[in-house]
Amino acid sequence: MIALAWRNLWRARARSLLTAGVVALVVALGLALLSFTWAAVNGYFATFTARIGHLVVRVENYEKRPLVERVFPAGTRAEVLRVLPGAGVEGRLLWPALVAGERRSEPALLTGLEPGGRLARSLLKGAPLEGGAVLGRALAVRLQKRPGDLVYLYLPEALGEGSGLLPVAATVELLEKNEERAFLALPLATASRLAAPGMVSELVIFLPGVVRFSQQARLELAQRRLSAALPGGLEVLRWDQTVPGLSGMVRVFHRMMLLFVGIFFLLAALILLNTVYLSLSERVREFGLLSALGMTPGRVFLLVYLETLMLTLVGALLGLLLGGAIHLRLARGFALPPEVAESYAEFGLPPVLYGELHRQDVLLVLLFALAAALLAAFWPAFLAARLEPARALRYVAA
Repeated sequence: MIALAWRNLWRARARSLLTAGVVALVVALGLALLSFTWAAVNGYFATFTARIGHLVVRVENYEKRPLVERVFPAGTRAEVLRVLPGAGVEGRLLWPALVAGERRSEPALLTGLEPGGRLARSLLKGAPLEGGAVLGRALAVRLQKRPGDLVYLYLPEALGEGSGLLPVAATVELLEKNEERAFLALPLATASRLAAPGMVSELVIFLPGVVRFSQQARLELAQRRLSAALPGGLEVLRWDQTVPGLSGMVRVFHRMMLLFVGIFFLLAALILLNTVYLSLSERVREFGLLSALGMTPGRVFLLVYLETLMLTLVGALLGLLLGGAIHLRLARGFALPPEVAESYAEFGLPPVLYGELHRQDVLLVLLFALAAALLAAFWPAFLAARLEPARALRYVAA
């Protein structure tokens, strides 16, 4: 049966090779698209976690507590380092503030950062933190302030000094304009003196070697270990639990790319259907002869399916080779066109991306190809199995 199916394909070699080429192209494009998808997802993951950390330690029910109950002593850092040796741990203090200039005042969220820390490098993009306050660009515009000008800060319910007059060290642009309109950063020591001496709102933890979204299992393991070691009253959150909207965006993006891959294979199934149906119309008399010689309808059905599966298999193998070559190129790093990169940079996509493929991605593409073959072959195989030998032998193609 297999030899007969192969011989039938080889008789119409031009059409068979063209169809196998289409399948190969679809498989290669599917692999390339998934490699690009993971590159983009990892890029977003790296950008987001650089701003919010892999894990965050904060007071339980943080959002529901009064301001003075949201802070805790920074001594918890030693316990975090004991449980997660090699991790980067930075304190951050968050406190609502009123920022005033000569003509107007604006509400802001005071963010105390450790100078030179990873959070400061990510959020401030090289802006100096030690020289005073760093304002979001939109906030600075509303206050009509430039670097070197003075601003007055007032912190409600503060445990420290509660107010101060500080110079503007720099202004920065942020990914989210809403955040930029209320962004105010100070060195952690200064912010702590004003709001809550010797205390932080949260400890932000960066795990070494965690650079890909697919390493989420490592974060979950670290979260469980740290939660078991810390005293009561504190909770450990992953990055996707801290800002669920960002993680939701990453997952939606990945699912959209899977949908596009499925559409590619649906188009491939239509091409296969056309090929198999044309082959059937040219071989009606041949199928009639096979039925007259004793081939059962089930075996006729199986023969058509075997031809389609073999055609798909050859195309899929070629596509795997081509798609693998494309992925290896993407894995070495690639940059988007400047106009595209500039647009997506506003959403946190880095300028250089690195392709990534997983075993389940390859299996998924192969399953899509198999599903396309099964879908495309069913109707022609069903028609071939129902042919009546006498009528088929008298059939003349139009």
